Amino acid sequence: MLRGAGLLCLGLLACRAEAPQSPPPLPSVRSAPVVLRQDPQVIQASGTVAGAEQFDLSFENGGRLVRLTVAEGDQVRAGQPLALLDPGPARARLERAAAALERARRDLEAAQQLLAARAAPPQEPQDAGTTLAMARSDSQLAALALEQTVVRAPQAGLILARRLMAGQVASPGQPVFSFAGQGWVLRAAVTEREAVLLAAGDSASVQLDAFPGKFLAATLSRPPVTPLPPGGMYLAELVLRDPPPRLLPGMLGQATLFTGREESLPAIPVEALIEANAERGYVYVLQQGQVHKRPVILAGIRGGQALVRAGVVAGEQVITEGMAYLRDRSAVQVAGQPER
Repeated sequence: MLRGAGLLCLGLLACRAEAPQSPPPLPSVRSAPVVLRQDPQVIQASGTVAGAEQFDLSFENGGRLVRLTVAEGDQVRAGQPLALLDPGPARARLERAAAALERARRDLEAAQQLLAARAAPPQEPQDAGTTLAMARSDSQLAALALEQTVVRAPQAGLILARRLMAGQVASPGQPVFSFAGQGWVLRAAVTEREAVLLAAGDSASVQLDAFPGKFLAATLSRPPVTPLPPGGMYLAELVLRDPPPRLLPGMLGQATLFTGREESLPAIPVEALIEANAERGYVYVLQQGQVHKRPVILAGIRGGQALVRAGVVAGEQVITEGMAYLRDRSAVQVAGQPER
């Protein structure tokens, strides 16, 4: 009897072991459709601030630098003296030219008197007149050389850098200052595909890292035709319409350029993006109860939606909730749909 009871217990245990186990529940997710969205075509670019007119200031003639009146970072007015060469050599030249001019005038007067008295040939006054004209030209050049011993600000602007110190000898054309005139631009890099979409006068919105939350209106000064090394990128120069005070060269900024065209692109909720940066990311696409991890190329963010340049098409479903435990080809249960 005990043996029969034992056999019965073993049979019950075997039956219990052979009973089928229910599969674990599928991950619950939510999805949203990929829609086609039509928006103004925009281009995102980053760059640095620079003076709209940025160039070097130098002396026309060489000489010993005796005085600098400004330093780096100084704001200057138009015509303000900035640097002075030793004026001694130029002043001596002007005095010699003035003396030569006075002598030429006297010689011409004497030749004209001799001609009137028929004591000199007609050629003599003509030669004296030529000598006077040359002396007058030399005097003007000497006066100009003295004036050019001073470097003046060509317009109101900012001293960016000082290249020489007092006491050094400046060669003709050697930079003394680096100068930025009035007006500021953002010089940004765009791709070759973006460059062909832009035209002079296109509007833009610029945000500078130094002024968070402040958006500056800007205009593209000319089509991007200047290539940037190592290749494939072009320079877009944006003129800032109302720049803030204390703007400095080299400040970093981001620009949104409006091409004046419209484009239709697939759009997905930003919540669907995983492992994303400004240009690329991944999404889980729902297909027949499974999800497939797919890379996407992004075109920007608009009102809570991510615009997709490539990777998904309108009508597909992307996962927006429950992605934490998903893998490629995971089976899922979509909330609100009958259980599988």
